This record gives sequence, C-alpha cells and structure tokens, in this order.
Amino acid sequence: MYLILVRSGALIFGVAVEPAEANKAAHKRSRRRRRCHESSSVEAAVKDSRGLPSGALKTLSKTELEHIHAGALDVLERVGFAEAPDFTRDRLRAAGCDLGVDGRIRFPRSLVEDAIAATEHTLTLPGQRPERDVVLEGARTYFSTGCGSVRVVDPLDNSVRHLEAIDVYDFARIVDRMENIQVFHRCGTPTDLASTEEVDVNLCYACVKGTSKPVSTSWFDGENVRRTLDMLHIIAGSEESWRARPFVSNVCTFVVPPLNFSPEACLGMEYALRAGMPVQLTSAGLMGATAPVTVAGTLVQTMAEVLGGLVYAHAIVRNPPVFLGTWPMVADLRSGAATTGSAEQALVSSAACQLSRFYGLPNGTISGISDSKLPDTQSGMEKGIQHAYVGNSGGNILFCAAGSLAGGLGCSQAGIVIDNEIIGIAMRTVEAFHVSEETLSIDVIEAVCAGGPGHYLGHEQTLAQMKTGYFYPDVSDRNSIKDWLESDAPTILVNATERARDILAGDKPDHISNSTDNAVRKKIPIRIPPQQVQY
Repeated sequence: MYLILVRSGALIFGVAVEPAEANKAAHKRSRRRRRCHESSSVEAAVKDSRGLPSGALKTLSKTELEHIHAGALDVLERVGFAEAPDFTRDRLRAAGCDLGVDGRIRFPRSLVEDAIAATEHTLTLPGQRPERDVVLEGARTYFSTGCGSVRVVDPLDNSVRHLEAIDVYDFARIVDRMENIQVFHRCGTPTDLASTEEVDVNLCYACVKGTSKPVSTSWFDGENVRRTLDMLHIIAGSEESWRARPFVSNVCTFVVPPLNFSPEACLGMEYALRAGMPVQLTSAGLMGATAPVTVAGTLVQTMAEVLGGLVYAHAIVRNPPVFLGTWPMVADLRSGAATTGSAEQALVSSAACQLSRFYGLPNGTISGISDSKLPDTQSGMEKGIQHAYVGNSGGNILFCAAGSLAGGLGCSQAGIVIDNEIIGIAMRTVEAFHVSEETLSIDVIEAVCAGGPGHYLGHEQTLAQMKTGYFYPDVSDRNSIKDWLESDAPTILVNATERARDILAGDKPDHISNSTDNAVRKKIPIRIPPQQVQY
C-alpha cells in the first residue's frame, strides 16, 4: 500500500492507493526468492569495483593538518623507533637514518619528505578477476571486512562458538555476493589449527578460495609470508602471473605502538614487498593507552609511525606498492579496553583519512567495528554513524566495516549482510546529489503543476531516477504493517540470516579450479577438507 499526498483546495489528504494486482502477487512471494534475486555477474562486478569520490567532510583545517604533519616529523627526528631487528636497522641506516646511542632509529625530516614524494599516488589492488580490481587514488572510497575475530556469533539464538578456518571461507563466500563490500580482509583467526604456520597459510587460502575480490590478510610469522607466496604462485599460474596481478595484500602491523618495531612483521614486509605484494603500513595505537589521550596527539604518533614505515618500505625495494594504514583506536578510559564503536573513533578515523589525503597517498583506516556482541540496535547505531561520518572523509579503504562485533573479537554471517546494507546507505550519502539545469526540474514542476496531474509519480523523470537515484534495501523492511504481519513479521536479523544461508547453500565459487586446488594441496598443508570447498 502506498500513501500519496493529494492537494484539494487548502487541505492535504493522505490517499491510500493499492498496488496493481500483479504487484500484490509479486509482493507476497517468499522473502527467500526476493533475496535470491541477483543482477548479472558482470553488472554486479562493475558495481562492486566502482568506488565513489568522497571527502566532503573535513574534520581538520589546513592549518591543523600542517601542525599534525610537522609534529609527526618532529617525533620521527627526535624520538624515532626502538626495537629494530638487525636487518631493519641496517637498511634504515643505509637509507640515511640515524642510530642513536640509546638504540633508537631516528629519521631526518628530508628523508621522510623524500619518501612521501617518491610514493605513487595510485595503487591498484587486483582481484582474481580483473573486473573486481579496486583502484586506490584520491578520495575514492571502498569498504572491506576485517579484524581477527575468534568467535562466531549467531544473533537468532545468541549463541557464540569458536571460529574455525571453514568459517573464514564462508564469510568470504558471503562477501563475494555483497555488492557494497569491495575488499575481503580476513574476518577471523582460526582456533582449530595447531601452529602459526597452519593458521597463516590456511587463513589466506580460505580468503582467496571464498572470493575473487581483492583479499588482504596478516601473518603471525614473517616466514609464513614466504610459504604463503608459494601457494599464491600456484593459484595465479606462475610467479610471473602473480607479480602481474598480486591479488592478496599484507595488512602489516610492522609497528607496536608507541614507536617500536615488530621484528616478525618487519620480516613479513620484506618478503611481501620483494615478491610484489601490496603492503598496508599499519599503525593501530590505542588512544589513551598505547597512544596519547588526545585525538591530535594520537594522530601525530600514528602519522609518525606510518611515515617511518614508508621510509622503511623505500629502503627495501624501489617504488614499493604500499599504502598508509592509519588505524588509530580508542580506549574506554574507565576500563582500558578498546571502544571502537565510540564517537571518538569516528573522529580519529575521519581525521586519519584526511591526513592521508593531505599527502596524496593511498590509505586505509577502520570504520564500523561495533562494541555490541550482536548485530542489534547498538551495532546499527555505531556502524551507521561511523560509516556515514568516516565514509564521507575521503579514505580509500574502510576496513572492519562489515561483520565486526565485540570490539573486533566476534563476527557474524547475518551481520555481514546487514552491514552491507548499512554501507549501501552510507555510500548513497557519499554519492550525494547533483545540481544542474536538469535536476533543478523547473520544466517538470511547471508541467506537473500547470494543468498536469498534480503529482510526479508517473513522470518520466521520476521513473528514470527510480532506477538510478535511490538506494533500495535488501533485508530491511519497508512494507506496510499489514503486509509485514502477513509475511510472519520478519525482523532484519531473520532476513539477513536467511540471505546468508541462501548464499552458503548455493553454488560454491569456481574462480579457483578443482585441479588448481588439488595442485595447492600437493604442496601446501591445507586443513580444510576438499569436499567442503571444491565445486
């Protein structure tokens, strides 16, 4: 049932208009069939990879940006990094850094500025299928999953269980069908594997097996990056094919805030960059704990850490395929725990996006990790506010944007589906609207009002905009109360759970052939049984 406002004299009446019989019949089709409706794979892929120009929101003024930049250079020159492993120390000294008597590596201002100037402003993250590539440049914004969750949450019965490797594959399969999520970053850390080698290699396998979208992950052990590359070369067809299209990137936390190198992550960065793998130089300080309590101070330390990583990357290879990973987080000072769903998180993530744009460098940050344990009202509130705020700040990839709960320790299949919808709404605000002679609609207003029907429902402009200018939800409910009750009064959790289950009950992804999968298994200890992933 639709409500149309009709003018009669000086009064406005609400007139109930029933849909056509054909529409009523379609409306009563099962929710399952509606949710299974998909665009063609080509159309979906094009929409997946479009990205949208962002940056309308500016948290920091030009003067404030310059102050934070100058502060970061001061910290690098005066404080520097501690705990550098020998190979990192030697590379940085050869590049022009100073080694103090206290063992800290310090970075001359000119060296940092040279590294910024020498870094490419555009970076492509390939998918396993070219139509799913994403291009990081300017203020073009994409959304990704993320976090190292160790629990899987089922919101229908409030159950929580340990996350296993097959769950990461299932999360990837769901994301593969979510048009508003363009990158898949590992959604968890498998708890069913015995060693860090098994975790690192199988985690990457589950990601690339589940989706053909660009993938990113992290490694506990730097040596496991090398082992994983053997697998990726097989999947790509050869080392040369991999180097031409490296479809996995390394979200590398090379720094342990405040300002300490992580030897294992530094080793992983070296292997990744020498193999042509894109690397996100990630700093994840906790405001008030491992970073200053002020937003400005946290931003100074964060930028110092990622810019120090930038110098290091240039010391490893020429023209490194890197982007800045500004992931500052916020502590609830009453408990010391992270509160990633907070207003302060939205502020610091937004400012981090703007700072990366200040340098003109590709970047990633976080948006949408809820403190709630379920994809509930709290989760929707936290994610919606952050995605609308941070999404309009010009960041290239917003990580942990879908499925992340409990401060990143939990993940939900239904949550990914719901968050895909929240992201779609947020991106509609990023897309904004255009003012032109056509959209001002003066001729349309005249045609409708001066002797026309008195409403715009059947006008050709309305019909055209209906297809392109509006966002339509998939699992949210816009039905009348009557129709909602006749459909068994579904909640968004029920709709999203069924949507996720429909995807997992459908065909398995086929972008990695069974023969290639078997070739991987002959060389790499894959712990997910083939019958669970082969089509």
